[in-house]
Amino acid sequence: MKHTLHRAIRITVVLLFVAATARAEPDVFALGDGHSDAGTISALNTQVNVYTPVTATVMPGDTDVNVGSSAGFKVGDLVMLWQSRSPTLQPAAGDGGGIDLGAVQAGFWELGRVTALTATVLTFRAPFETAFTGGAAQAITVPEFTNLTIQATASLVPAAWNGSSGGVLAFLANGTVLNDGVINAVGAGFRGGVAVKASSATTGCTELSTPPGGADGGRWAAKGEGLAGPMFYGPAFGGRGNMANGAGGGNCLSSGGGGGANASAGGQGGRTSILDGAGRAVGGMGGAPVNASSLINRLVLGGGGGAGQGAAGSASSGGSGGGAIFVRAKTINGTGRITADGQTASGSLLDGAGGGGAGGTVSVRAATAIHCGFAISAAGGKGGSATAALSMGPGGGGGGGNIFVQAASLDAACMPSVITGLAGLDVTSNTGWGATTGLTGGLLVQLNNGLLVPLVPSITSVTNGMVLMNQQPVLAGTTTPLADVDVYVDGSLAAVVAADALGNWSYTPLVPFSLGQHTVRAQAKLQGLVSDSSAVVNITIGTPLVDAGNGSDAGTSSDAGNGSDAGNVTDAGSLTDAGNGSDAGNVTDAGTLIDAGNGSDAGNVTDAGTLTDAGSGSDAGNVTDAGNVTDAGTLTDAGSGSDAGNVTDAGTLTDAGSGSDAGNVAEDAGTLTDAGMTMHPDNDGGTTGTIDAGTAAPDFRSGCGCNSSGFSSMLLALLAFGLRLPLGKRLGRRPRAR
Repeated sequence: MKHTLHRAIRITVVLLFVAATARAEPDVFALGDGHSDAGTISALNTQVNVYTPVTATVMPGDTDVNVGSSAGFKVGDLVMLWQSRSPTLQPAAGDGGGIDLGAVQAGFWELGRVTALTATVLTFRAPFETAFTGGAAQAITVPEFTNLTIQATASLVPAAWNGSSGGVLAFLANGTVLNDGVINAVGAGFRGGVAVKASSATTGCTELSTPPGGADGGRWAAKGEGLAGPMFYGPAFGGRGNMANGAGGGNCLSSGGGGGANASAGGQGGRTSILDGAGRAVGGMGGAPVNASSLINRLVLGGGGGAGQGAAGSASSGGSGGGAIFVRAKTINGTGRITADGQTASGSLLDGAGGGGAGGTVSVRAATAIHCGFAISAAGGKGGSATAALSMGPGGGGGGGNIFVQAASLDAACMPSVITGLAGLDVTSNTGWGATTGLTGGLLVQLNNGLLVPLVPSITSVTNGMVLMNQQPVLAGTTTPLADVDVYVDGSLAAVVAADALGNWSYTPLVPFSLGQHTVRAQAKLQGLVSDSSAVVNITIGTPLVDAGNGSDAGTSSDAGNGSDAGNVTDAGSLTDAGNGSDAGNVTDAGTLIDAGNGSDAGNVTDAGTLTDAGSGSDAGNVTDAGNVTDAGTLTDAGSGSDAGNVTDAGTLTDAGSGSDAGNVAEDAGTLTDAGMTMHPDNDGGTTGTIDAGTAAPDFRSGCGCNSSGFSSMLLALLAFGLRLPLGKRLGRRPRAR
């Protein structure tokens, strides 16, 4: 485990912005909805929370949570899921290196609202986004008061941690909390080692952990409990080595237990009896310090102190660590106390004494002011003293805990305390006899601004229904200054960006969006609270070239590429180098088409305008009033045409169909094969029917309309194909010229 220097840290800021970890439901609950109404606490040790263990692992996306019992829970309740420890956090005995919770779930919490329940299942309104381990997490009701009064003779407490539930006191109030009593989680955290009487006055013990096999007659006192979990806690788990932030127990003969740890390390337990080698330094090792990573979303219980060892039956147990307090309110008034100190260990008469418990965690946040008569505290507990006539081991002091306090105004009397606990005293020598205090103080984060829910972000750079050609569009808007903004694209978190001092935020995707429709929305986060979501904005990137529909006044397009089933286009304008198309649809008043490429089954074209170098076409359909056609190329099965206009340098026409009033054909019309029937005026005003005309000479005269009619149909068919396909393509891929 990484060894780190842990020191007292005090952070006082005007504004502190911490990126919140993903939640089951965005923490939009702020001060609560007040559905628990006003409350009054008039007796000592009053509890307002209900606890139940989580019995099966909750995976991301789950809305159902299996619990030991849903008794005391109701539909509509706000519930905290809280992870007490991490199964992967199992350091070796005696490892005093710092414990970083940044990569594990220990201490992490999420809020959610219950929508249904059975005897052993709670169903939540929104899915969880992180995992909670069955057997290492619990569900806790969170009352939502309007106002709460704690009378001077009363105290509000959590249930003590029992290895699977308890330890956390949590409530919200959207009005005033008047605290003239005590909000008290002292000693409600991880349990201290329980002292037992050794079966004999054995000396010379040195082991870090109880040897395999368990029962040892009490030669090694019990360890304190910590983040390593209850599987390393109990009479069978002794020895001087700490387990995570749980302290080690004293070794024979009559040494003291170590102090538990939280934000700072616990102290060393005192030496053995003066009768055992003049006092050997094998007292319990203090718990390892814990880096909570972020107090925005972590509540860490204080580690338990180790028990003292002895054969006289007077050894004392280690103190339990402080619990956790979670309070949000509009205002906190009164002369009372808020404390999650570690428990002070009892003294011993003829044996070693237990170590103090570490301070827990206090998170108290107000929208306006906090007034109180005493310091908000998460201090370490004092080690027990040894009072025998012969020198024996006192207990080590507990480490300091964590405090997160936020208010626009904080009374001087409330100034938080995360000091470490003092070591116990060996009365005979009037010294610690090797016992030490915890190492420096704990962690304090103080925000001198009121609790604030950020504004719902606006999205101003794009609007609903907008069609964009840029596949990396800028997404931007405004929110509360310096808030973090979660940007969601197609329902998934795409980025987290910071708003500037004016509240402006912006995100440009690094990976281009795919063509087609996308959704965009945003939520703002500020000091752990989350705004409601913005409205969903629908945008389209590009336009698919399949079944584009109808278009009007499409404008001018150059090098449009290939298209399929483009639909109908009216007043298309000019098109240059359109490429190839199939089944282009109908085109009316298409304008000018140059170098249209190849087309198949182009459909109908009316009033096409001028066509130059149309290329080849097959089964072009019907063409009406095509205008002038130059250098048309080859046309096969053109269909029928009317008033085709003038055709120059037509190329080859095959199976042109029927035509009427084909116009003039000149300049190397090319070869006409199987033209079908062509009705044309002859020299004497009659009509001539021609079938299978064969080859027509380039020198066409008024008596022969077959070639001109067939070619006109061909050209118009090509025009139909060429114009309408690229127009469909243009509608899908290029912005209109402005």
